[in-house]
Amino acid sequence: MKPATVLRALQLVKEGKIYELGRVLEPGMPSILGRSYGMYSMPIPGPPDINHLRGYQELVVSELGHAGTQFDGLAHIAIGDMLYNCVKTDEVVTPRAGFTRLGVENIGAIVTRVCYSMSPP
Repeated sequence: MKPATVLRALQLVKEGKIYELGRVLEPGMPSILGRSYGMYSMPIPGPPDINHLRGYQELVVSELGHAGTQFDGLAHIAIGDMLYNCVKTDEVVTPRAGFTRLGVENIGAIVTRVCYSMSPP
């Protein structure tokens, strides 16, 4: 996208409202297919006799696909072994860290018009 296109798009902004698209992952978030989310906090004892120091560790057990928000980037669906823009899945899928490209964390800001057929939330 060229800078002139961005400037033209920004001229369409009328109200300047900001909508948070993030979602806190928690047991009450929307999900389908019986998927669940659980976070468990466990105390970790600190060194003995040093100000009764202790810490906590969290364990998250969940199937995050189709839970919380569906705004999950361009790596969500493939045709054969190809994702968006002809990116091969075996080049960007990792077994423990998700996708190395096309994730929602790479999107940045989104400027858009909002059209409502009902009252806004």
